[in-house]
Amino acid sequence: MERGMLGFDGKVVFLTGGAGEIGRRVEELFARQGARVISTDRSFKAAPSPAEPLEASPVRLSLDVTDRTSVREVLAALLRRYGRLDI
Repeated sequence: MERGMLGFDGKVVFLTGGAGEIGRRVEELFARQGARVISTDRSFKAAPSPAEPLEASPVRLSLDVTDRTSVREVLAALLRRYGRLDI
């Protein structure tokens, strides 16, 4: 599939469940289409420190979506970094 064909080029995508088979495939699809993907799963290793750049795509962060405080912190950090979340 041609890059940008689905209209995701430059979009910021927040994905949960990224370590599973479906999550990995969704992550890959968005990344191939030019989106900046932030993929989360509680089985991923620790999140990068605030000093580390979040330029790679996908960025894989450890996150337990049942922990509301952690979810708020991750989303706030992503909004500060990228200025928006599109998907």
